[in-house]
Amino acid sequence: MVRPAPKNLLSGLLTQSRFSGRIGIMGGSFNPPHAGHLATAKQARDAARLQMVFWLVSPLNLLKSADGMASLAAREAACRQLTHAHNWLHVSRFETHLQDPSDEGYSPVLTAETLGAIRRHLPRAQLIWIMGADNLCQFHEWRYTNIIQTTADLLVMGRPGYNYPALASRGRAQLGRRVKPAQLKGRGDGMWAFDNHAYHPLSGTALRQAGQGVG
Repeated sequence: MVRPAPKNLLSGLLTQSRFSGRIGIMGGSFNPPHAGHLATAKQARDAARLQMVFWLVSPLNLLKSADGMASLAAREAACRQLTHAHNWLHVSRFETHLQDPSDEGYSPVLTAETLGAIRRHLPRAQLIWIMGADNLCQFHEWRYTNIIQTTADLLVMGRPGYNYPALASRGRAQLGRRVKPAQLKGRGDGMWAFDNHAYHPLSGTALRQAGQGVG
């Protein structure tokens, strides 16, 4: 039996304005969550010396089609099932608290908005946004990337087939000073790091095509 996750852990943490720990944040649709996500979280924690990692299950991703997207509740439950044995890894639907209630859960929340809300409540925390190399290739298409980089540091995790394109991408050109993962300060001063050890062959797209998506 899966033990219940602490209720609203991130929301509870946000009440502790003096918290100054190192937090890794992975946002995504997790459609479905899989061992590759877990391997990435573990490697990010070790490389950047994070105290905890949060998976923020997104209601909707602007850069992904809504076709074939499982419900938020189903994706969140699947994430909890996968992470229940890891007390440093927490699942949250925090972004739903930033939505307009009239949007019925279909309105996307921008990463800049999410990080801004967390930073306002945790001004002393070291916030590190974890993203895959595939996302770095698209980073120039994200909205308000300047706000993202002044709110948190970025930790880019390598993915097979994406590393060289990512490091030569327009998204990479927007980033500031590159440092080692353990040197990230989490203060949003333009630092970013690249870790190429998080290789895992699984992808959500492949699992869905194989009929192993979230029901």
